[in-house]
Amino acid sequence: MLRTFRYRLYPNQAQRERIRENIDACRFVYNWALESKKTAFEKDKTSLSWYDLNKRLVELKRDHPFLKDAYSQSLQQAIKRLPMSFQHFFRRVVQRKE
Repeated sequence: MLRTFRYRLYPNQAQRERIRENIDACRFVYNWALESKKTAFEKDKTSLSWYDLNKRLVELKRDHPFLKDAYSQSLQQAIKRLPMSFQHFFRRVVQRKE
């Protein structure tokens, strides 16, 4: 038997702003990783791995100081979702061809 727990947050204004900033930073990193992956494939026909993108995240944080305020684990998870998105996309493309 599985149990489910539901939690509801009631953040105050400062917490809401902090959550919003973290989400914005994750969105920025995801879009940056997608662009980096596309550019690497177009130029060199290489695919950047999660590890490669995480190494470049350090440089990105130096260039964009607002990323230092975000939680590093959430930024890494944003990058980790990128390969999963590609897998799901290509799976749907193959299913449509069949």
